[in-house]
Amino acid sequence: MSRLTQIVKRLNMVTLAFVLLSFIFTVSMTGIPTVLASDTEDLGGHTVEFVSVEYDPAGYPEGASKWTYDVTATTGQGKGISHWVIFWCGGVDSVIDASWDPWSYGDDPTTGVWGIKFDDLSEADDFKGETRTFWFVLNKNYASGQAEVALKDGAGSYTGYVTGPIFTYELDLSAVEIEGVDPVPEGYSTWKIEAIATTDYDLVTTVTFYWSGPFADEGTANESRLKLIDVDDDGSDGFVSYYPGLDELYSTDDLGWWYVRAVFTGGRHPGEVDGTIDPAIVTPWFTSLPLTMLAIVGLLALKKRSNR
Repeated sequence: MSRLTQIVKRLNMVTLAFVLLSFIFTVSMTGIPTVLASDTEDLGGHTVEFVSVEYDPAGYPEGASKWTYDVTATTGQGKGISHWVIFWCGGVDSVIDASWDPWSYGDDPTTGVWGIKFDDLSEADDFKGETRTFWFVLNKNYASGQAEVALKDGAGSYTGYVTGPIFTYELDLSAVEIEGVDPVPEGYSTWKIEAIATTDYDLVTTVTFYWSGPFADEGTANESRLKLIDVDDDGSDGFVSYYPGLDELYSTDDLGWWYVRAVFTGGRHPGEVDGTIDPAIVTPWFTSLPLTMLAIVGLLALKKRSNR
């Protein structure tokens, strides 16, 4: 085996170790839908097409987003479009502007879809056999995903899904040192797990954290010793919880993987996100990751010399 081949193999081992360690330390999760929406939806022969989303559009407050759609009406008896609606439940105050008058926010009793409704399209001017562009502006830079859309014409009503604004749910897990413990008993940990859940959905009122792990009933929800406070510092509703408790120490031999689930409630769109963390891995040598990688490289170098 050539020296070049040996070097490449050792570099591949280092790369693999780095990737595995990086994967272990990834403890931040985002609640993003796994089903991708289509940009165009056929509704009774008509089409609703997602055109674009523009973040921070000119003329509107910083952080706003402008969502644009093309609606194409087919021709035929009774096919004039009366109205169409796209699902949104961020509250009427979250809708800054819209391109059509009248528009409304709330429940559409005809289609059963709650959201932003563009109404009286045929009454103002018979909407048939043409394409019209509609847009609306929301108060935040919301992510895009699958949104329900509905339309009514003279023959009936139709529902489907198209790309639209969605809410984001996040869970960040970390190990935080418990301060003021002196002396620390030998073989015990001075770290607690911190879970911070955030969302850009303003109508969320409560986040419930469920824990399972070495000190909780395995596989069951555990809400004991829960501390819930509001950490809304950046325009998103945030909630924080600690487990184990602030005044408790646990043997380092007992530390292991913890599973955490955060359930967001309030408004019309509940959310959920989960994640795992092992404090024994994250701390304290997580902060010395570069040194760990150097140690791996050093061991490989020593092995190389010993094989000569």
